[in-house]
Amino acid sequence: MLVIVLRKISLYSLVFSFLFLSSVTVLADAQQVQYKKNHFDYYRISPSKNNIRFYWKDAQGARYFSFKRLREDLRHKNRQLVFATNAGIFEWGYSPLGLYIEKGRTIEKLNRRSGKGNFYVKPNGVFYISKNKAGILSTRHFAKSGIQPLYATQSGPMLVRHNIIHRFFRRASKSRKIRNGVGIDSRGHMVFVISRTPVNMYQFAEFFKRRMRCSQALYLDGNISQMYLPEIKRYDLNGNFAVIIAVSKKSRQKKKAREPLTKPGG
Repeated sequence: MLVIVLRKISLYSLVFSFLFLSSVTVLADAQQVQYKKNHFDYYRISPSKNNIRFYWKDAQGARYFSFKRLREDLRHKNRQLVFATNAGIFEWGYSPLGLYIEKGRTIEKLNRRSGKGNFYVKPNGVFYISKNKAGILSTRHFAKSGIQPLYATQSGPMLVRHNIIHRFFRRASKSRKIRNGVGIDSRGHMVFVISRTPVNMYQFAEFFKRRMRCSQALYLDGNISQMYLPEIKRYDLNGNFAVIIAVSKKSRQKKKAREPLTKPGG
């Protein structure tokens, strides 16, 4: 009888633990994973629990351009760089090619033009962060939304939209490159991904949809893409970018060593 009771208690404990853990908001989750013979690094975070910012230029108006320089600037502000990746596609002169909003101020307007290159493959889209919320919308829908985010970057094409992979992507495409992008999963968490092996657009979009459960995902850039993520021992620090998306935290201040007590007259 005692054994049966204990087993029931153990079963209830397991069920409770599962329900509790499944309801907990993930603060940050970083991993290296393999999916269908391709390798990816990802960083998943809650927009309400992390200090995420977009960076283009410093207080003097100089472009950050690399994760290394951003890390140094944050150190002077007593902050530690936790994560960084390059944002949307930029043009000559290292200016964002489309919409760019930083700290609520629109620096570059929404780009609704047509042209050549990945950025102009329709639908392209906007990744934005508002207070305690992040989202991805097609450019057309963002223009009508009236959303006024704190941060936003425009890029293209949309990888996944309403849980459907972009219709132009082909599973057998031979255009394979290192790629990075961002998605929003079923819990509203931001999922930043970079491929470790060259992949085509379909493979990249499929990873967001099937492995990361993202119903919306946006392509950020290709071969130039990098990621700084010490949690998985990834330390990309070079590069030459326009906008950088980064997460930082307060640095721990070292405690001053106590001076040894001296005896009177000693």
